[in-house]
Amino acid sequence: TMCAVEAQLPVMGQSGRHSYLAYCLQDCMLINTYLMKAVTINEQKGTAALGAGLNLGQAYTYLDKAGFTIPGGTCPTVGLAGLTLGGGKGILIRMEGMLVDKLIGVDAVLSNGTLVRATSQNHSDLLWLAKGGGGNTFPGVATAFHFKLVKRPDIITEWHAKWPIICKSSQKALGVAAVEVWQNLYLNHPDRRVYVRFEIHPYQENDQEPHVYMVFQFIGMTKDEAEPYTLPALRELGPTMNNEGLGNWGTHPYLVFLQRIGGIGMQSLNRTCKTWEEGLTESEAEAQMTMVQPAMCTWNEQKTNPTCAGVAKEDRTVPIPTFCAWDSGFGTNSLYRALVMTPMSRAAIQELMKFVVKAPLFD
Repeated sequence: TMCAVEAQLPVMGQSGRHSYLAYCLQDCMLINTYLMKAVTINEQKGTAALGAGLNLGQAYTYLDKAGFTIPGGTCPTVGLAGLTLGGGKGILIRMEGMLVDKLIGVDAVLSNGTLVRATSQNHSDLLWLAKGGGGNTFPGVATAFHFKLVKRPDIITEWHAKWPIICKSSQKALGVAAVEVWQNLYLNHPDRRVYVRFEIHPYQENDQEPHVYMVFQFIGMTKDEAEPYTLPALRELGPTMNNEGLGNWGTHPYLVFLQRIGGIGMQSLNRTCKTWEEGLTESEAEAQMTMVQPAMCTWNEQKTNPTCAGVAKEDRTVPIPTFCAWDSGFGTNSLYRALVMTPMSRAAIQELMKFVVKAPLFD
């Protein structure tokens, strides 16, 4: 950072590649903290210091072994630093708040080269800024984050349900009704162990017509405990498109749930990554979850050559280096967008759906 000061350049931090890549709007010194992956857990106090170079897959795996977790997202390759400084949300948000709510300290190198630890007692203004200022407004480079940990759930039960946007037999606008069900019955459900994500799929996908998709995640519940919570959706929307009207159920230990929802063991990528169908073991899944370097060769080759060094271009399994989680290639395209909004009236939902279903026309 002192070099940047002498050159009169602003300093920006980088901990991975899971962002929109707009690190510097002008000339700057970009400092990559990717190799700062130290983990220190105080089990008695329920706290941890996590290096700024960790991604979520690595942090979750190391914390899980001690029976803890943090309330972050579900994509393993998202960088811990960027997610924290941006607020951070995930399936535990209704029970534990945002990731930044558990932040109790930040180690940082300021632009003048000073190393500080910001807490509620020391440099509290810097901690305040870290808990809402956003990544590139932070006046220096964070090197570690200190969290108050939460006890990790034993299990997660999921129910995946799809309904057509328009019911062909009745011409009922099930897409509009589904948004209402989600926002009115589940978004602020009184049982905070219930978390429901809502998606609109306006395209024909393989053999599936345009549809809405709700993913119910029941934290710490078995299927028998969770099933009654799905009845209001079935009552209002009718049988699902998937699994003969019943939806798809699954229950997994918390870390396995995070692995599967993050894409671990779920995609081959031309044999770059071993899948559950190919006999992926628990230790191999953890290795995929904690990958330090992306790969471009087969998972069998990676056993003796983890970095795929020397693999000829024609023998590469993927065109760009990739991790084994969803959407983990080192590209720059952002294919997904999310909306943040207040609850909508029925008329507003109808207008939204009219607009969204036109998406294929703009291709």
